Amino acid sequence: MHISYMENKAVREEEKQILLALDGSQTAFRWLYDAYKKSLFLICLRYGATREEAEDMLQNGFIQVFTELSRFDRNKGSFYTWASKIMVNICLQELRKKKITIQSVDDPVIHQKLKDDFDAIANLSLEETLKTLQKCHLAIEPYLIFIT
Repeated sequence: MHISYMENKAVREEEKQILLALDGSQTAFRWLYDAYKKSLFLICLRYGATREEAEDMLQNGFIQVFTELSRFDRNKGSFYTWASKIMVNICLQELRKKKITIQSVDDPVIHQKLKDDFDAIANLSLEETLKTLQKCHLAIEPYLIFIT
């Protein structure tokens, strides 16, 4: 495998910044953050329902990356690959925290509740129906995941 001079120089600079960060250099931490924030943020956007959630995931992920920096081993892969694995795990943890219980409509209790709800909606005026649907949308909006 042929590594160009520029790629080799970038790897050496990255290694230098990692060593400085391990010694506590805030400038080195900033360098690593600035170098990888965009690509790691894209990973978080795939898991977060909103930009704000993705930003929180990125922040939590970088805290974990910096906390575990001493465990990084260049012989096992690139810094980006290592950091992206941590980021994905953080995103999955965040999603597990927001776990939603899904019940089957085949459940007799749920089936009856849905039937009662549909019967109640059928008896509403158009204005009441629109208000009810708006309330339903507002209630489930935090749980919606938009795929872009």
